[in-house]
Amino acid sequence: MLKVIMNTNYKIFNAAEYWQRETSLPSIPTFCQQVDKLLGSDGVQLGTITELLGLPGTGKTQMCLQLCASIQIPKALGGLEAEALYIDTNTNFRIHRYQEILKSCVLKCQKLLDTSEVIDEEEAMKRLHYVGAFGVVEFGALMHMLPTYLRDRPKKSADKFPYHHINMLNLK
Repeated sequence: MLKVIMNTNYKIFNAAEYWQRETSLPSIPTFCQQVDKLLGSDGVQLGTITELLGLPGTGKTQMCLQLCASIQIPKALGGLEAEALYIDTNTNFRIHRYQEILKSCVLKCQKLLDTSEVIDEEEAMKRLHYVGAFGVVEFGALMHMLPTYLRDRPKKSADKFPYHHINMLNLK
């Protein structure tokens, strides 16, 4: 039995309020200026839905992995210093590729701050959480338990969810 609960606490925004809200949301940088510019911000904004579409091999998974690494950028560099949850819906997640992207991200941060203690790779690996949801039933079950999982997470994380193939949903 599917139970639908309607939220009747709607907020109606005027254009100025909406603009203020839109421009105040933090973003996850992609490390590609052209992509960030295309997105109209400093990367993928939290609190928005960004859908990645493309043929196989066009970089959708790479973008999701990059965002999982980028969300961990230290606040000293304007990052969010947060955790990520990768929900794999089609078995494309490759931990070795994530490690390569993470290593590159760490090196870039170290150069910018001129220190080797910016991001600890081992700790960064612990801040990427993974779950496979390879069917409608599994995905539905995951969506059911996700609010509880997020509620029980430490408050310092700005949880980010790449839903590869379906969409990429960022929640604050």
